[in-house]
Amino acid sequence: MQAGRIEGGVHQHHHAAARATVSFPHRAGPLPLRAASFQRRALSESLAPLVDTIVLSGMGGTGKTQLAAEYAERAWTAGEIDLLVWVSAGTRDAVISSYARVAADVTGVEDARPDDGARRFLDWLASTSMRWLVVLDDVRTPADLVELWPASSTTGQVVVTTRRRDAALQAQGRVFEVEPFTSAEAEAYLASVVEGRRHLLDGSIDLATALGCLPLALAQAATYMLDRELSCTAYMRRLADHRVRLAAVLPEREALPDAHQVTVAATWSLSIELADRLAPVGLASPLLDVAALLSPDGIPVGLFRAPSVVSYLGERAGRAVNGQDVQDGLRCLHRVSLVILDGPVVRVHGLVQRAARDDVTPDKLQTLARATADGLLHLWPDVVRNSPLTQVLRANTDALATNCDDHLWHDGAHEVLFRAASSLGATGMVTSAVSRFRSLHSAANHRLGPDHADTLTTRSEAAHWQGETGDSTGTVRALTELLSDRTRVLGPDHPDVLTTRNDLAHWQARAGNVHDAIRTAQELVLDQTRLLGANAHATLVTRANLTTWLRHTEQQAQVHDTFEDLLADLLRVLGTDHELTLKTRANHAITLAESDDPSRAIPVFDELLPDLVRVLGPDHPTTLDGQLAAAAARGHAGDPAGATAAFEDMLVDHLRVLGPDHPKTLMTRHNIAHWTAEAGDPTKATQALDDLLPDMLRVLGADHPYTLACRYALATVRGQAGDPNGAIAAFQELLQDQERVFSADHPQTLDIRGTIAIWRNEAGDLTGAIAALEALQPDQQRVLGPEHPTTLITREAIDMWRALFG
Repeated sequence: MQAGRIEGGVHQHHHAAARATVSFPHRAGPLPLRAASFQRRALSESLAPLVDTIVLSGMGGTGKTQLAAEYAERAWTAGEIDLLVWVSAGTRDAVISSYARVAADVTGVEDARPDDGARRFLDWLASTSMRWLVVLDDVRTPADLVELWPASSTTGQVVVTTRRRDAALQAQGRVFEVEPFTSAEAEAYLASVVEGRRHLLDGSIDLATALGCLPLALAQAATYMLDRELSCTAYMRRLADHRVRLAAVLPEREALPDAHQVTVAATWSLSIELADRLAPVGLASPLLDVAALLSPDGIPVGLFRAPSVVSYLGERAGRAVNGQDVQDGLRCLHRVSLVILDGPVVRVHGLVQRAARDDVTPDKLQTLARATADGLLHLWPDVVRNSPLTQVLRANTDALATNCDDHLWHDGAHEVLFRAASSLGATGMVTSAVSRFRSLHSAANHRLGPDHADTLTTRSEAAHWQGETGDSTGTVRALTELLSDRTRVLGPDHPDVLTTRNDLAHWQARAGNVHDAIRTAQELVLDQTRLLGANAHATLVTRANLTTWLRHTEQQAQVHDTFEDLLADLLRVLGTDHELTLKTRANHAITLAESDDPSRAIPVFDELLPDLVRVLGPDHPTTLDGQLAAAAARGHAGDPAGATAAFEDMLVDHLRVLGPDHPKTLMTRHNIAHWTAEAGDPTKATQALDDLLPDMLRVLGADHPYTLACRYALATVRGQAGDPNGAIAAFQELLQDQERVFSADHPQTLDIRGTIAIWRNEAGDLTGAIAALEALQPDQQRVLGPEHPTTLITREAIDMWRALFG
């Protein structure tokens, strides 16, 4: 297989590796630290070890997590379990990821997809004879656990903590309602906290009652009291003063019953005020406002230092704010237990976030939401990888959209919504990208109307990623419709219209309609030259695409000169180090590799690759694609073993940068198999392709071009391994799917027909081979042109085989 032309970005996934299993007994996931002045609860005695599923349900702040942790520690210390798994289960993804990590620990297999790892872990739990305990902490909704509940076991147990009281949870096991402290427990807690300063306990009974004996509220109140050297009575007076101001705050109804909502909010308000009085004064509250809009599972610390957020913080504080101020302000929030600083991320309890959001006035919320969105956009890398940063940014963008959706559509959709959606496709999740952009289109259509520029852009993006799923023909249809609407709304000379025409040409070529793509591009270049100028970047991009496509037509002989003219203009206008110049040099080299003398491409690539690494970096998509093309050129030049070795080296980089399921990684494996066969080992190539095809089907689907190409290669190596009839049967089956997915006139469809004729000849059916080529030739002349190299080769083959037939 050829590496193909270099035209765009790449996607990526995490990759997996085998590793040693852990020894037992084993603990997975850090248990929360025991709370200061921890109080043993009467409920603890009711929790029976390894009997049924236990659901600890109750309002936020009652200490469910602490109860679960104490229960787990007791079972572990007593030697009652061999495996203890603690899962922070705030989202379904979090549960799946945790399960996958434990699966890797206990089975030694680290699955590429977390879903597969989660299933592996559940299967292991169901079959193991070891004693296990799985704690699912802070489950937000029962739907998150659908198909993720461990099966009932005589050797295992599940403990769930949640604020929910759904029937779905009650059906899973024994539900224990976790109530606040009893009065005695609350008093004992306060006495323990203020040990050594007994005078502060004056009024403790009244304070415990006012706070509803809620452990979280008592902990925060005690922090405030100790830092201020206030007695319980003095604290009560301050608490009472704040009730009026907070009386209208809407609580989180799923979390707190009416009897406690105002008191808890007042307690948090006092904690915020305490943090605001610590140096840097006045910064804790606006920092918490920002954090309140984002993901409770982790917010990048860098977000709070983004220019838009720092500007917002400065406006709220009434003075200039710098990065050190931000760090100190976060530490203030950490001190009063409103946030947790966890390395590069800030974690905030969802209930604290809700209380803070409810205290943000509507007029302030719009400014806050836009500043936060700008901050997220600032953190997005130019080249997206499927890295932890990308995942965290996407989760926080999603949370911001959920909490402030209206404010992200003011005067159009905020760019961060597009960036998060595009990142799905850029990291290989192209189907998810299509779904996300279609959802954005629905929202834009509703909020902005069908003719708004952003609504049209969502259609463009959805069409692009639809093509990346393998549906090039569907993308051509979608872009044709979009072009009509954009022309009607914006006028024929608008930049977005020109961009759509360029996109249409690109996907026409990807769909096999090279002549249509060339006509579209030729007309576009004329308009771009008229409107933008011959030296405009967009004009040069279209010329570069056009030149690349010409090599697939009967004008192939003139392509070298066309590339030379284009490169001269690119060097003059953009310079030697511009990415378009580098891409065009790579495409020129690919053209040389496909010529009658492919060896000419080798020195071109030898000169180009160091420039790609120097300018773009070793992991840049264009650099990786250039290295792939160079490896393929080596094979075309007569060194299949060298090509195989080069692709094997590239596979290491692709696994590291893109992940095992990225389409480019899969095609690198394909190329290894192809050149292995060309080097004389079709049996080894067959095994490699047999291993690859299931991954192609799982990741890309049966109709994706890469999957069809893998089947083509499998049929080829089957024939090379001495089974021409098996090759014929496989190619005939492939031909049906190729015609269905693309068309009878697609160049690859015509190629398969020609290949079938070749293998008929190899099988001894020369008459059938000649008949197949004679039926093929008129279609090649009509679709490709009478002087196209492929058409000429068919004509020569017919003449040669007729002569052999006599």
